[in-house]
Formats: sequence, structure tokens, C-alpha cells
Amino acid sequence: MTTIFEEHRTQEELAEKALALKQARLQQPGILAGYLTLAELAADLGRSTRTIHRYLALPNGMPHVLLGNRLLFDPERVRAWIAARERVRNPTRRAPRGGRRRERYGVRT
Repeated sequence: MTTIFEEHRTQEELAEKALALKQARLQQPGILAGYLTLAELAADLGRSTRTIHRYLALPNGMPHVLLGNRLLFDPERVRAWIAARERVRNPTRRAPRGGRRRERYGVRT
């Protein structure tokens, strides 16, 4: 049985390994330089790989490249996808004022 501290430490170690792999990959010139793997993207976003798979399954899912059985992600396209999902509250919409609920429960103002 592992403790919470041990689980947290292993997550930190995985994040450090993913960062080291990412830095090594960026130093190597090649056609795939600049793409992130699933583990690297999950570490960058602070999410689990399962959550990234959920994002991929959405109708307008996260952009990715499937090369063989490897998922690769272009960081710029992922940033654009995240920015497109931004929500802004409608400033003209009023908060509900009770309406029928007040009538139903006999609340008077």
C-alpha cells in the first residue's frame, strides 16, 4: 500500500522525467521536434493521461496526430484549441429572482 506522500512523489518524478524527455527531444533536430507525447502534454497541463483521452473523445476534440500507435500533439494547436473553449459570462443576463419558487412557498418580499 502506498501513502499519499509516495503517490505525490511519484507524480513529481513522472513530471520531471517528462520534462527531461521534452527538453532532450527539442535539442534533437528532426521532423517530430516540437511535438509533445501524451505524457508530456499531461504533465504540462497538470492533468492525467486519462483526462487527455477524454479531451480527444469530445465531438470537437483536442487536435492531435496519430503516428502508428503514438499520439503526438502540436503545442500551438493545443493552445488554440484551449483558447477556443474559453467561455465568457453574458453580462446582460440577470440572476434569477425566485419567480415561481417564491409563489410556491409563500415567500413575500
